[in-house]
Amino acid sequence: KEAEIALKGLFAAIPYYIHVSKEAYYETIFYLISGFLGQPLEVEKATGEGRIDIVLKMPGTGTFVIEMKYEKMPSVKGKAAKGKKGKVGTDDLPASVEETEPKLTDEQEAELKPKIEAILNKAAEVALKQIQNKEYTAPFTKSDQPIYQAVVVVCGRTNVRVIFRETHLPTSA
Repeated sequence: KEAEIALKGLFAAIPYYIHVSKEAYYETIFYLISGFLGQPLEVEKATGEGRIDIVLKMPGTGTFVIEMKYEKMPSVKGKAAKGKKGKVGTDDLPASVEETEPKLTDEQEAELKPKIEAILNKAAEVALKQIQNKEYTAPFTKSDQPIYQAVVVVCGRTNVRVIFRETHLPTSA
């Protein structure tokens, strides 16, 4: 839960007009943050079965095999639950958020919440199955560090689901 709260706060602080509705956008954010923190990671690491979105090796902690998923926001009655379509150049920036991001009523927000939860849960399930079915952790099992499967799902700009599973504990000598 702490990771979800931290990521939601981070994503919410990014101005809406530079948001890109793509998985690679979030991978890039992880890549940059990790690099600034001195924890280099590999993005789109090729394996015999596919590409791992992110591999983060943290000495003394373990290897994290991370699958990212981005899902679009569902719509609600009367409005799409997203901002204006198209690119916004810096000369075209609106005076306020209200000009491009629709305000939802309490009823619309209540309708949207279970839809978002269902989307987050389904995408997380798909991502975990992808890690398992494509055996993304296999290249790291000879390590003396634990291996974790991690899933990060984003729906819209700030709805986040994070799941961690330890999948391999090194054997003691």
